[in-house]
Amino acid sequence: MKNLIIFLLLIIGNYVLAQKYDNVLDLEFYLPEELENWYSENYEKNMPSQTWVLCDIYSEPNSESNKVGQMISYYEPDVSNFIVQFLSSNGTVKKELRNIGDWGYGIHLNVIESTKEFARLPESYFGNSAWVRMGNQPQTLNAGVSSYVEEIIYLPGIKATTYPSGELTTLKCGNYVVEKYEKGVFIIREEVPTDMPCGDEVPPTDLSKMVRYLLPIHHLVTETGEFSFGVAYEKGC
Repeated sequence: MKNLIIFLLLIIGNYVLAQKYDNVLDLEFYLPEELENWYSENYEKNMPSQTWVLCDIYSEPNSESNKVGQMISYYEPDVSNFIVQFLSSNGTVKKELRNIGDWGYGIHLNVIESTKEFARLPESYFGNSAWVRMGNQPQTLNAGVSSYVEEIIYLPGIKATTYPSGELTTLKCGNYVVEKYEKGVFIIREEVPTDMPCGDEVPPTDLSKMVRYLLPIHHLVTETGEFSFGVAYEKGC
């Protein structure tokens, strides 16, 4: 019974947390040049690397605020790739990215707010306000933040509302284009070949005849507080 109560409290807590998110943005970052140099010289040796600090993480979008942790990376031979970790100020691993793919094309994270120099992580990372610092200086992240509008995203099966009829539906898994963002809601449609032609000649699609869907941002948040979607083509074509 006690475990059930704890489980229900977690579900309720994460539901409340999801309601707080009225937007989500795409942060794309690149590993520092020294990591690329290490990889070029050592990847065939099947050896672990040193650990590099990618950036400091602060409680507010201000470098004078409390430093709540760091974002680090190191090469792990077991996965033949770099690992990215988010550490608290006492060294506890709060989140780990073990499947960053071909990092040379950039690594994507969902963030919920940004300024010119800072981007705010979802609260599932640290349990409270946490901002990564971006820039070209030591211990700042080589990154940029952009809107998902006009981007192609991959969605799991998820509930949305048909626009403008208002009919509730469940979207099939697949790629969708975010056409607009309005007050906590994405307006999306299914991807068509002309959205990502990659040099191929494809016949045009009459977009005016395509169904649009309203997708509230909080529908994209899982029970664990994570966002359930991402960029569809991380490598481009």
